[in-house]
Amino acid sequence: MHILGRALMLALAIGAMAQAAAQDQSATLQLLVAVLEPGGQLAPDPKCSRKDVICLDPPPFWLKANVIATLYGQSGPAYREIHGSSHYGMQQFAGPPRPSLLLARTEGARTVMLRNRVAGLTADKAGTLFLIGRRSGYPGWLPCTIEKMQEELAEADFDDEDMTILPDDFESAGVDANPEHFRRTARGAMPRYGIRMARLAEYIAQRSNAGLPPTCSS
Repeated sequence: MHILGRALMLALAIGAMAQAAAQDQSATLQLLVAVLEPGGQLAPDPKCSRKDVICLDPPPFWLKANVIATLYGQSGPAYREIHGSSHYGMQQFAGPPRPSLLLARTEGARTVMLRNRVAGLTADKAGTLFLIGRRSGYPGWLPCTIEKMQEELAEADFDDEDMTILPDDFESAGVDANPEHFRRTARGAMPRYGIRMARLAEYIAQRSNAGLPPTCSS
């Protein structure tokens, strides 16, 4: 399914569930589902020009973002620039655009992605977006209890190329170290669990209504 079709389906599915969380006008944190594409480089940190400072990261950058849904925080423009920095620079966003889950904060009119707080999403054959459990679980910057929202994945529901982990990649993917999180397949293995974005939106809204953030602080 085309990426825009998936985006529309997701927005319709989770919009009502995310509404309560998105209405918090005082929130500076935002948990977003967005399609991200490389934009350009920003000016480097002035401290990096000093002789006594060594900067290992590439310069900060901005991304072109099509925000599909705001799961937490105040909603903003659907199309916007999102600023960020990373040890890998913009190269991690190269290739065909795909939806991602990211934690950001607003700084006036700017949206800034928190460092390394981004995770790619995978669509099943029906176009439903999932956060897939990788290695030993889910990103540590999401709520600590997020696993209660997961479900077991069926191999037939996903494109083979999106989910298959070949034997040569078992070590780097953590298949042997965390066998309970994977299922063996004819070609190798695949992640066993994932979380639908609609269920994540519902959970984040429940936490927001209880005064809890979209992170692992409590």
